[in-house]
Amino acid sequence: PSGYQITGSLNEYVNPGIPMNPKASLVNHITDDMLQDKPTESGIAEKVHAFFGSPENTIYTGYNIRKFDVFFMDGLYRRAFGTGFPCDGEAILDTKDLAEELLERKKIVQALQGKSIDGHPIDENDLSQHPMRLVFVADYLNLIPKGTLHDSDTDTKLTGAVLWKLLDLHLRT
Repeated sequence: PSGYQITGSLNEYVNPGIPMNPKASLVNHITDDMLQDKPTESGIAEKVHAFFGSPENTIYTGYNIRKFDVFFMDGLYRRAFGTGFPCDGEAILDTKDLAEELLERKKIVQALQGKSIDGHPIDENDLSQHPMRLVFVADYLNLIPKGTLHDSDTDTKLTGAVLWKLLDLHLRT
C-alpha cells in the first residue's frame, strides 16, 4: 500500500531441540531438516531483544498477537532474561482485532467462496469456521501474499499491509 514502509526486519528460524510437531509442519511447512543447523532459543535471544529494543514509545502489532505471539515472546524473555516480554496490553495493536471490528465475516465468506489462494483451492470448511484468518482477510482486501504463507517474514509483511489497509478503511469511514 502507498505510504507503507518497512523500516527493519528480523527473520530467524530457531532449532527447538525437539522434533517438529507433524500437525504444525502441515501448517507452517517448517521441517526438522530446515531447523537442524539453526541457533537455539538461547543463541537467538539477544538478537531478538536488540531488534525489539526498549518498550518506551513502542507499539507492538501483529495478527492475533494477543493470543499467540506475546505468549511465545513472554516465554522466551522469561527463559533468557528472567523477566517477561516488556510490553503491556496497552502497547499492543492486534491487527486481527481491527479486522474483526471493521470487516464483516459474512462478506469475507461470500467473497472468497469457490476461490483459490496461491493456486490452492480454499477449504470451504476452514473459510466458514475461520473467515478472519490472515490469508483470508488479506485476499479479501486484495493484498496478494508474496512468498510462502506461514513463513514469519511473509506473514509479518502481509500483516503490515493488512494493518495499513485497515487503518486506511477506518480513516475513510
